[in-house]
Amino acid sequence: MLHSINLLPWREQYRQAKRNQWRAWLVVSLILTLLILLGAKSLIANQQVLQQQRVSFLQTQLDQWLLEQKQLQRLLQQLQQVEQKNQHFESLERQRSKVTRLMSLFAQHVPDGIYLERVETRDLQVELKGFAHTSQALTLLAERLQNSAYINELSVRSILHQQQRWRQNYQAFHLSFHLRLDVKGE
Repeated sequence: MLHSINLLPWREQYRQAKRNQWRAWLVVSLILTLLILLGAKSLIANQQVLQQQRVSFLQTQLDQWLLEQKQLQRLLQQLQQVEQKNQHFESLERQRSKVTRLMSLFAQHVPDGIYLERVETRDLQVELKGFAHTSQALTLLAERLQNSAYINELSVRSILHQQQRWRQNYQAFHLSFHLRLDVKGE
């Protein structure tokens, strides 16, 4: 009978020690790998939280900016409305003196023997209808109006001779012109 005798037991012990050492290194490397993975996971989670905070901050800033932009647009619309009203008031202010200026022009430029039946104004366009005793008075009226600094685009629409009125013959006329309000003095 042959007995199995290990003549070199130290080899077996060395192998066992190497296996134990290899197992220990495996366990340590697994633990280190696990710790590294947990650390990486924690770092990524922290980075995600920081990024989410940045996104939240930017979203808040964007919402605030959009609100300010809407308020600015509303203010710009209000400013435009105020500017339109201001332009309207300035236009009314410029035209306020139109009637006074027109009556002053009539007093200065309408000679004796001219009678005005109708004065129509549309903005700054003025139409005169009337009659005159003589052609000379009508010619004098046209010359005075033509030479006035307050009048542009004088147009004689019609002159009708020998028109009966109050049992006398008159010259009926129809004139139009554009009134200038931007002239300071004549």
